[in-house]
Amino acid sequence: MMKSRIRVVSIVVLALLGAMAPSVAADPPSFDEEWVQSAPASVGLIGINTQASVQAMTYSSYLLSLRGTTSKVDFAGTCSSLSDPNCLTWDKLQFRSDLQPCSAAIPSDCFNGLIVKDSNGKEIASTLVTDAIAPLKQSYTGSPEKSLPTGGAPLIFSIPGAAHSGGDLYMVKPDLVGMMEKGDEKFKIMKLEGVIVPVKKVAGDTGILQISDTATDYASIDMISGDGRNSGTVKCDYFKDGKTCFVTQAFPAGISFGMKLRL
Repeated sequence: MMKSRIRVVSIVVLALLGAMAPSVAADPPSFDEEWVQSAPASVGLIGINTQASVQAMTYSSYLLSLRGTTSKVDFAGTCSSLSDPNCLTWDKLQFRSDLQPCSAAIPSDCFNGLIVKDSNGKEIASTLVTDAIAPLKQSYTGSPEKSLPTGGAPLIFSIPGAAHSGGDLYMVKPDLVGMMEKGDEKFKIMKLEGVIVPVKKVAGDTGILQISDTATDYASIDMISGDGRNSGTVKCDYFKDGKTCFVTQAFPAGISFGMKLRL
């Protein structure tokens, strides 16, 4: 997403989730916001998904190359960049990008800050924990020229002033989802999903949920398929990196959360 699609700006996506904490800490999160759009949908606008999304909660970044048709897939493979051999020949490319912190290397389509406030509107400090998640093999380098955002691991923040029953860690996942079809010059952004959720780290052989790179898992180049072959020995229905299950927790009362993105 570069200047040809949207002027580079900072936006704030507020997720006032503190009042919607699940009653049981280990329950999967439930989202019940009644967000009302300020203007009708049109070209150039991005929708914000405020509904429950299993993919947003459990999948991380991927760049998927598919060859075939809408009724048969001959090849499926993931790519580390558009120059990856798997991405040199394709009929459709699909991606999910967990946006990474803005930097000189990633000046746009990036995460630009976490907002945490108490019930009086006072800001609460947060710290990015850079080594909380093990390296994920399906992370990839984007291409500004092709409107492909870089996709990395979800972000983990420590927020001592917003401690919950499982500690003070929060998973933050601003996700862009899009695709490019054969003949297109650039990627199309299909949706923006945002997750801010308290988590507790539980160590174990969790396996990892990632996008499948096996052609027989796909009936069409228009679909995506998870790869459930690496399930590990520890059951984890939440985000997992192979070594840790990030179990969602109840939100602390009276705290509001938001994120700033540069798109």
